[in-house]
Amino acid sequence: MDPVTLASTAVGLLVPVLKSFGDKIVDAGGDAAVTKIRALYERIKRRLTGDPYDEQLLDGVAADPRSESRARNLRDRIAELMEADAEFRAEVEALVQDAERAGATAVSAAGSGITAGGNVSQVAGGDAVGRDKISGDPQRNP
Repeated sequence: MDPVTLASTAVGLLVPVLKSFGDKIVDAGGDAAVTKIRALYERIKRRLTGDPYDEQLLDGVAADPRSESRARNLRDRIAELMEADAEFRAEVEALVQDAERAGATAVSAAGSGITAGGNVSQVAGGDAVGRDKISGDPQRNP
């Protein structure tokens, strides 16, 4: 996986969990996916530790995981680090794959749209619009 896609996936896995738990990610319910995401978070945190700017990026997302700009800045920095450090990239890729195998789903949004990985289903009704409009009403789809 290329560094930008991998960084997007990693941050996409982290953000929903940070929204629920903050940087105190715990797995009280025995959820294997949360355990794997915790390992991913810890590895990224270890790589960013020691550089005040990098630490601030992760802390910023943990403080406000709903901020798209904070998530984007973290994603971009992680991608830069992975381009320069093949070992870090391989470790993050393995942790992302472990989390996805455990059932974690990555969702990320950017200016070009939303990307979702894993098993994704639409729970609420309504329309999904992208290149093609897909209605929540099956009878309205051509």
